[in-house]
Amino acid sequence: MAKEKDKIELPLPPEAVTWKYPVEAETEISFITAQLNIGQMMHSGIEASLSKLQELGYPETEIEHIREQFTKPVEEREPLKRSPELEAWLEEVANYTVDIFERLGIPRAQSRVLVDKLIGGVLVKHPIADPVKIRNSLQAQIRAAAAAFKKAPPVAIPEKPEKIEEKLTQLKSMFDACRAGVKRFCEDLRNEIIF
Repeated sequence: MAKEKDKIELPLPPEAVTWKYPVEAETEISFITAQLNIGQMMHSGIEASLSKLQELGYPETEIEHIREQFTKPVEEREPLKRSPELEAWLEEVANYTVDIFERLGIPRAQSRVLVDKLIGGVLVKHPIADPVKIRNSLQAQIRAAAAAFKKAPPVAIPEKPEKIEEKLTQLKSMFDACRAGVKRFCEDLRNEIIF
C-alpha cells in the first residue's frame, strides 16, 4: 500500500455550469494552447477553432491576441485566457504537482515546464466536459512521471574526495541520463497530444 505522503489525490474542478466560458470554448482553448506549446504556426485547424470561439462569444480582443501569439517564438508565447474557475483549479493542480516533483529532486522551474506540458496533454486528450476523466488522467500521468523520477539513479556521496575531473564526468553522465529520461517522457507526452 502506498505511503500517505506518496498518495496523489487531486480535487475535482468546479462544476462547468459555473464557468465564465462554455465548455465548448474551453475545449477549443485547450486545442489552441497545445498547438502554441508545441511550436505550431497558424493552420486551418487553428483557424477553425478561432471561428468556433467567435461563434461561442469568446472576446474578439482575445481572438486577436491568440493570432498574435502564433507569430512569436514558442518561448515568448503567452498563455490564453480560460474561465477563471477552471484556471484556478488548473493552477492548484500545477502547484500540487510541482511540489511532488520538487520533493523528488527536480528543480521547481523544470518541474513547472514539465507539469504544464503534462496538463496540456491531458486537456487535449480528454473532453473538458468530463472533469472526472480529466482528474483521473492527470493523477495517472503524475503517478507515472513520479515513478520514473524515483527510478533515476541516486547521487552517491563519496567517502573520500575524488579528482574534480572524475566527479564532473560522473555528474555529467548522471545528468545526461536524467535529461534523457525527462526528454523521453516529454516526447511521449507530445506524441499523445499530436496523435
